[in-house]
Amino acid sequence: MKVFISWSGDRSHRAAQLLKSWLKCVLQATEPWLSSDDIERGSIWFQDITNTLAGCGIGILCLTKENRNAPWILFEAGGLLKGLSTNRVCTFLADLEAKDIVPPLSQFNHTTATKESMFQLVSTLNNHLENMKLDDKTLEDVFETYWPKFEKEFQRILKDTETQVKDTEEAKRSEGDLLTEILYSVRSMNQRLNKLEKPMSAASPQNIFDPPWEDEPPALTPPPEFETGDLVQHKKFGTGNVVNIRRFGGSWLLDVKFDNSGTKTLVYPTVKEKNLLEKIGPDF
Repeated sequence: MKVFISWSGDRSHRAAQLLKSWLKCVLQATEPWLSSDDIERGSIWFQDITNTLAGCGIGILCLTKENRNAPWILFEAGGLLKGLSTNRVCTFLADLEAKDIVPPLSQFNHTTATKESMFQLVSTLNNHLENMKLDDKTLEDVFETYWPKFEKEFQRILKDTETQVKDTEEAKRSEGDLLTEILYSVRSMNQRLNKLEKPMSAASPQNIFDPPWEDEPPALTPPPEFETGDLVQHKKFGTGNVVNIRRFGGSWLLDVKFDNSGTKTLVYPTVKEKNLLEKIGPDF
């Protein structure tokens, strides 16, 4: 029975490679298929993957924090679902929990890197081997033999790729934050261009991208509660440090690097009015 293993990104790829070799040891009748290992040089890789997707009975999607919404993962999941009457699709959550997964991937059965969950995955695969399946006692014995190797190697993969995943998460910006900065930049550029282009004595209508002031923005006092370097507490994101304070129209944007949630951009005074953010103290 061919088992398609889908991956995207370094941590996901290494977890997929481990799954392939480990499954072959536990269930020798399976044929785990991994694109990085099983596509011949010179072949048309896209066609090869498409054909393999169509012919697989079971698919495993190796999901991580960095790839759970990756287009390639979603494409391969869709390819496996085309044969839903016979195909079975499940996920392997390398560094995620089931609550972290959103549709369409949330509809699948999830496997985590725990002994109990991995045994359930192996049992499912074994049940699809039909006349080549192992009896329950043999399956338990084989699993117990190879589980320590998987556990040790998987922990090493998580440790080796920890920095890469952390850097990826911190580098990501929410779409709202990015659009806010783009809009602010466009407004500033248009205001400067309008001042250069219009005659000193002529009045021109305000551009839709212009800020709501005519010449210079009104004086705005920085938020007295917060300074760069302050230690703060957010109701949703936890504790963090203010790394930057910058102006945006009649408000201020606070860039806060949270201990467990990465860097977030918060709008002041909105966070104050909703009691979302409070200062704990200076960062010593």
